[in-house]
Amino acid sequence: GGGNLTTYKELCSLASDMGQPEMIYQFMHLSNHSTIWSDRIGAAFGVGNLVKCAGKELEPYLANIIPRIYRYQYDPNLKVQQSMSNIWSVMVAKPKDTVDKYLKEIISDLKTNIHSRMWRTRESCSNALGDLVRTRTHNDVILAEMPEFWELILKLMDDIKESVRKSATKNFRGAE
Repeated sequence: GGGNLTTYKELCSLASDMGQPEMIYQFMHLSNHSTIWSDRIGAAFGVGNLVKCAGKELEPYLANIIPRIYRYQYDPNLKVQQSMSNIWSVMVAKPKDTVDKYLKEIISDLKTNIHSRMWRTRESCSNALGDLVRTRTHNDVILAEMPEFWELILKLMDDIKESVRKSATKNFRGAE
């Protein structure tokens, strides 16, 4: 359906932005791993090998990939959200450590994309930002950025799209 096409477009966009269009196949395999292999005996071996192979190719791009996949996990489209969560869970062994390592890149991606023309991107940025603020309350990087985060969320509370406004309002209240 339309959800699968949206997911495919997001994966293509990610690979294209890296300047590595051939990586679309790696991302597609990663995004589908749980549905393809969840009932099979060789799942752990297959996924492990795929990640090991893809990991070597992805290593130079992680500072660009991690923020995008992090944000896509908050996409309002459930198919995109599920696919990106699958990729995240396969690529990232220690989510908290990975977010901490790439926190500045994640924040930069959110601050840049929160003004996107696409409402889904604005909404996913709002949700991702809200989660960062809630889960890292004592992080110096987050605390230093809080005044700007408040300003960004307040602007989204006046967005043209209702779901973006609701998301921003929820995240504003959750950050108090």
